[in-house]
Amino acid sequence: MARNVTIAIAGAVVLALAGCGSSQGGAGDGGGGGGGGGGAGTPDFLATANAICASANAAIAALPPAGPSLAAQAQETSIELPIIHTELTELAVLKAPSSERARFAQALSASRRANKLIGQLIIAVRAGDRARIAALALAANTSDIQTRTAASALGLTACAKAVEPRGAS
Repeated sequence: MARNVTIAIAGAVVLALAGCGSSQGGAGDGGGGGGGGGGAGTPDFLATANAICASANAAIAALPPAGPSLAAQAQETSIELPIIHTELTELAVLKAPSSERARFAQALSASRRANKLIGQLIIAVRAGDRARIAALALAANTSDIQTRTAASALGLTACAKAVEPRGAS
């Protein structure tokens, strides 16, 4: 549900706009990580949602890391988006416990918003539109943080985890 994609690109954008060259490295974990939330979801819901996210996390982690250029990061991100789309489609089918339905819908909405912004960000990178890149990176990063926060609060630790491509282990 949450990905470090926007953070990597946002870091690259900041460095590129500042004229500092390439970035790749600063993405780190993004602090998004899966610490336990206190979600009151049913064990079945939590297990199923976390399994869906863990599968997507593994698929993204298995991808080779992007190169340091903005163009390379945009290309890598375009490969990740279908994985995230499948993950969100599978999560949307789940029925959250009634007490968590609104928060789960909020998490899905924030993730969809981030992914839409990431798609627009890829287009802006390819077009070389630096002003649009900066604005979209900031907006996508904000949505990504909202996604991770909501997922963590629900107890969806795998869904709150920031994942970067590392290549096959």
